[in-house]
Amino acid sequence: MEKKWLVIQLVVLVLIVAVLLAVQERRFNAQQALLSEQGRQIASLKSELASVQDKTIAALTDKQAGESPQEPVATGAEVEARLEQAEKTAEEASSKVQEMLDEQNLLKELATDMQDRKAQRQIATMMQARHEKILDDDIAAHGKELYELYKKSLPKEGVMNLFDGESDTAFKELVAKYPTAQTTAVAVAERALACAARQDTEGATEYYNMLMNGALDDTVVTSKGVEATPALLGYFTSQYARNGDYAQAQEMLNYLSENYTDSTLALRGPGGEPVYSTVDDFVQRMGNEINRSQR
Repeated sequence: MEKKWLVIQLVVLVLIVAVLLAVQERRFNAQQALLSEQGRQIASLKSELASVQDKTIAALTDKQAGESPQEPVATGAEVEARLEQAEKTAEEASSKVQEMLDEQNLLKELATDMQDRKAQRQIATMMQARHEKILDDDIAAHGKELYELYKKSLPKEGVMNLFDGESDTAFKELVAKYPTAQTTAVAVAERALACAARQDTEGATEYYNMLMNGALDDTVVTSKGVEATPALLGYFTSQYARNGDYAQAQEMLNYLSENYTDSTLALRGPGGEPVYSTVDDFVQRMGNEINRSQR
């Protein structure tokens, strides 16, 4: 129910932003039209001022020649005053146009951000569905004991020790009784990623090797909606790059590109939630960072 309400709120916000963009666009077009009209008026006044100046010069010439000068229809001062006012109005209109353009850009950025958030939610929902299917299929194939062992084996959140005696016992029993079950692979992945989240590279590597070297499925998705192996490889790549081992980091990127190009890679977000990207995007971004660091 809460997820449904959040989706409704997001849709409403997107609609509001769309309406605001439409209103802003109409106001922007109106100001652009006003600015164009002011530009035409300024051009006309400049032309008129030039004409008055020419007539004034002609009048002075006639006066010097003893002829009766023709009075100009308006004095130069009058036209200059009108021109100054028109230029001031045009400057104000131009300033308003720029303000509206800035507001439009902000609204477009907000709309893009909302679309990104919506896409992130959609990916998270899809990943959660994959995780649930793994559990459901294994419960149907092996019975509920497997699921109970899996739940007990999960890392403990918010405490010093990720794995206590109960979770370790359940984990060992799960691996012994169901060595090839997908849920067992999920349990291994949960432990690897929990270690990675705490920057415990040694622990993450231990469980990663267990996931890769056994008969387990390395494409499983964890309870947080994270596809195990790409996420772990992303973590190891970041660690290698942070430690200055750029050759090993690049090797990891190459391995990701060759084997997981169709996968979704999730990294830990600011609040601990997964932030999704394609493997190709991650490889390109990390590759650029590595190149910059080596200069």
